[in-house]
Amino acid sequence: MAIWNRRELVTRVGAGAGVLGVASLSGCALDQQLRNRVLGAGAGNAQSAAGNAAAAGLNTPSTPEYAARQQLLARFPQGLLKDDYVARTEFDSVWAIRNTSKTLPRYFGADMKWYINVPEPYGFMETREQPLGKAGFDAMRKGLAAQIDTKPWHLVKGKGRPVLVVYSAWDCPHSRNMEAALRRAGISYYLVPSGLEEKSTALARRIYATPEFDRQWQELLTKGSISGKLGVQAQPYPEDRATDLIFIFKTVSGIPSPAPSTPLFIFKDGRSGEGWRAESMLPLIRKANQYF
Repeated sequence: MAIWNRRELVTRVGAGAGVLGVASLSGCALDQQLRNRVLGAGAGNAQSAAGNAAAAGLNTPSTPEYAARQQLLARFPQGLLKDDYVARTEFDSVWAIRNTSKTLPRYFGADMKWYINVPEPYGFMETREQPLGKAGFDAMRKGLAAQIDTKPWHLVKGKGRPVLVVYSAWDCPHSRNMEAALRRAGISYYLVPSGLEEKSTALARRIYATPEFDRQWQELLTKGSISGKLGVQAQPYPEDRATDLIFIFKTVSGIPSPAPSTPLFIFKDGRSGEGWRAESMLPLIRKANQYF
């Protein structure tokens, strides 16, 4: 689903937004072409209130998904694209708008008071009379982080209990630097593996949940290639979960660039950030005292 390129960017995250108070973290940006194609679609691609995805059986009546879909359309009659459907996420307070084609999802809150890219082209939009503010966003992020299901993700074991969930692309130099630094420091973390391009993403997904994953992932990080045969997956790659993590936490953290970057990291207390700079991040990670 995700197409990546190698364009570099520098992201600034501010403590005033409730995210990590560090600056100038460097990361590898999500490709804009696919995102613009999906979210910049013309009115001709918008659905009517009836919607053809429901007719195709993806959101059938008398289901919670159908009810959430109808609520969204009542608020935004042109808020869905052709072949969109509403689906649950692992977060009980968040609905995803997915599509039958390989497009990027959008999201809205179960209380219908906030939306991510619905129908605006980018970003987080609130419809509350009183905006959440910093304290509200901090509580929201903490609640989301508490619901992250770590069972699907590989635990990279260090010296202590895991303090991070890391979304990492093996062909992103900043992800490679981050993982090397975390391992040297003996920091345990849950790994959401990915890549920057279609082929590298496919390879990361192919070795997911295989017996040789840890060794082969390390080879990708250090050598850029894999030795030995690809093993049999114990379970398929949870693509929707991975995409939801990177988009939801990037957006609700108020990081200003419209597209996510790798690496993205999430603490148990809800703090998160994009990119990597060892001198800024390692001291904060070492001080983390909440565990996944």
